[in-house]
Amino acid sequence: MAASSHGHATSWCYRDSARYPVYLFLCLSIGASAASANEINIAPYCKIRSTPYIGAAIAYLTDAKLASPADNTLMLSAPLWPRIGEMSVQYEFTFPGRINVTGVTLFQNNSRDRKPATHYVIEVDTKGTGQYDKRVAAESRGRGGERVAYSVFPPVAGYGLRFRTTSSQADIGAKNGPPAIEEFEIFTDGEPPRLSPRPLRDAPLLEADVARATDIKIEGPSAAVTPGDAQFRRGVFGSMWLYWSPGQNYSEQGNEPKIALLRRLRANRYWLYPGVYVPNRIDLPYLTLPHDPDYLYFVNRQLAWYLASGSKEMRIVPFPSQIVPGYRENVLRRFVAQMHKIGVRVIANEFLLPYGLQAWDFPRVADPKVYPSVLSSSFVREGSTTLYREFMEAGVDGLALGGDEFFLYGTAKTDDDASTVCKDAKGSPRDLCKPTSTELFKRRFGVPAGTASGSFSPLAAKWKVFEYEQLATLFANYARMMKSVNPDAVVTSLFRPGEENRPAYGIAYDVMGSVGEVAEMSSDPYWSHNSYLGHYYFANETKKLIGASRTRTGALTLQTTPRFDRDGYENPIMVYGPAFSSLMHGARGINFYKQDYLFADGKNDAGPWVEKFFNLTAYLEPRGLLDYQVPKSVALLYSRASEDWWQLAHAANPTESAEVMLYQNAVMEVLFRNGIPFDLYFLDQPSSLDAVSKYALTILPYPYSIGNGAVSKIRDAISHGTKVVSLQRQGDVDEFGEPYRIPVLRSLPGVQHVAIDFARSNYADFSAQLMPVVLKNLDGRPPLNLDANGKDVECAILEKARSRLVFCLNWEKQAVDINLGLSLAEGTYTTASVMTLEQETPARIDGKSTLSASDLKSFRMVLAPGEAKVVAITTAGSAH
Repeated sequence: MAASSHGHATSWCYRDSARYPVYLFLCLSIGASAASANEINIAPYCKIRSTPYIGAAIAYLTDAKLASPADNTLMLSAPLWPRIGEMSVQYEFTFPGRINVTGVTLFQNNSRDRKPATHYVIEVDTKGTGQYDKRVAAESRGRGGERVAYSVFPPVAGYGLRFRTTSSQADIGAKNGPPAIEEFEIFTDGEPPRLSPRPLRDAPLLEADVARATDIKIEGPSAAVTPGDAQFRRGVFGSMWLYWSPGQNYSEQGNEPKIALLRRLRANRYWLYPGVYVPNRIDLPYLTLPHDPDYLYFVNRQLAWYLASGSKEMRIVPFPSQIVPGYRENVLRRFVAQMHKIGVRVIANEFLLPYGLQAWDFPRVADPKVYPSVLSSSFVREGSTTLYREFMEAGVDGLALGGDEFFLYGTAKTDDDASTVCKDAKGSPRDLCKPTSTELFKRRFGVPAGTASGSFSPLAAKWKVFEYEQLATLFANYARMMKSVNPDAVVTSLFRPGEENRPAYGIAYDVMGSVGEVAEMSSDPYWSHNSYLGHYYFANETKKLIGASRTRTGALTLQTTPRFDRDGYENPIMVYGPAFSSLMHGARGINFYKQDYLFADGKNDAGPWVEKFFNLTAYLEPRGLLDYQVPKSVALLYSRASEDWWQLAHAANPTESAEVMLYQNAVMEVLFRNGIPFDLYFLDQPSSLDAVSKYALTILPYPYSIGNGAVSKIRDAISHGTKVVSLQRQGDVDEFGEPYRIPVLRSLPGVQHVAIDFARSNYADFSAQLMPVVLKNLDGRPPLNLDANGKDVECAILEKARSRLVFCLNWEKQAVDINLGLSLAEGTYTTASVMTLEQETPARIDGKSTLSASDLKSFRMVLAPGEAKVVAITTAGSAH
């Protein structure tokens, strides 16, 4: 058995990998020796499985690449798990035959949110039974940020190897995730296996007539002139302090260079951080302060904290305010007026009550000893509504409700009236902290609040639903106020993305969209979040935001630089790739963060790539971009309650608690990677499910929780001819986690029950079981057929009558050939063009520009490294 260099040394040994430099390691082994000259790394040739399930990103484990520190993300270099606390994780490598294991090397990342495993074991299956009966290494002082090698001498012959963690760093916490193993190598002596690559089927080539290429450019203005103009939302984030400093006059002429940049980018939305900074003094001649003593109490508390912490500045809003420190004149109106002159609408991004002292504080973090309850108090409801009304009356076109990356961490409590401001001088409760959450809960469910504590129960589920609904009710109050001031007001959001650990972070997208009346659902999935979804994070988030919105409108905010400064990504696909992915899956807007990072003389400037992407969307608008829709082939009914109740019921075991979340998103990944177009609806919102009857196939991924209202809508869809597949579960509990006597979907006629277990599985196995079910129920005719031949290529299709837009994005760093096929009605079609981010080019298939439906059933397309393409196909003789 071998151990790493952190144990007692018995000898020095060298490990020489063909793909890495020679490293010197201190090895503890029965008898360590130097690696032989013909030693090879067998890991890339193994079948790899993980527990918990990890999806196709498992391939990063053996791709011989480490994350670039400059890019500040692991999402394109390491398989990751959700960030819901410590999990015991394992990888299993099945060898292509019986081999001698001579050594293992691994590299753990050591980042802020991914702490390395300190304790783990490495075991070999010597008998081919999957029992891993021979331990070859045990680590008790593992660390990240360096490659660690274990020499196995004498070599151990076996059929597979398992890496299994037993403990991570003690301070991992619920906000962090399990360890990230970036690279894993298994060494043996001998020659590498001979693999025969699967060739693509022969197909005629889609050929671009490069001699007739034209640049993607737009003549004349494209910005919205009136709020009713239908446009793709091209947003840029920025700050008020870029345009104005307190104590000075607002200068339109002085701001013209910044306005010119927005014109260049063809932006039509400006997401404004409205705060500006002034000296931390209350005697400033232009400063306004609240008169109400309760609002002033929190303002003074904040100012005192700034002074105590050594800060010389405080933040004010650019207009007089009754709620927060403000400015004597309404400068915000002048800023908005200048934006309107170029057709840009302004969205203010402000916390609902910015009284917190630091980032992890009110209003995003509940602290009932200091602050009144966000969920229930009249203080928060009236104060925040007044502040948001001030913004609307100051002239903004809309609000990102809640504020920047909003969430609400912390549950409703029985002591949510414990704040100092909640008591009068005699210690009696004041009306401003009424009603309490316990009072409101009893009104909603008729059950005393005190019985809702302890382990998970249907009553605990009702508490969680109550919290979601209370926050959404507050947001609905904002939305109605906004519409009363301006009927065309933009009601949007910038929620904490991903919904990982939703019960802790308090935002349920579906409840916010339905009860909360957030018409344009938006969030900011960033590369720096290190999502377990990999680069499908952006597509996944797009689908969920659209599914949550009453108007089925979703938009993403994306980072343009890895460390939020002027220096951009080494690979520009990290700028345009997430935006292009979101566009192909139905997003109606993209916002880039942030203006002062673009065309700012930084290294690897992101500005040109933002410009190219925005130009493409503006170029497509006259062709009806916003009229194109996802084909009505597959509806996926995602269950928020199934995830939540399962997670809470299995909270003692984080590995098990993530099962439903991982499963539902694994189904989405299979559909994404196979080019199957789908619309997402939330199973928990029966009022939205009438549309399901329009689809050929409805998939319920892991419907553990389902209410009778949803069952009724599924029954109606079946009666209209929709095929329904229920995966893994059959409706075990109701919408509040109360078990049914018999699972309600089990006996529902017309539901196909399919069990696909992903325990100790991998993406290839899961996809191989799910895709035949999907294709069979689509009669073998999905709207788009994609064969990427195992390469990382993302494709999707949108349709408008008999016209199609086919989007493809090559995430690889090498050129890739793929086969595509469209299922179209009989008729004559024209391959109008192929568009990239730079050019539009007429195209032919097999030398023909006029095509039949049969011609479009299969064709070959070549994608350059990182290339994004749009293929436009129309009915012959029609406009785009």
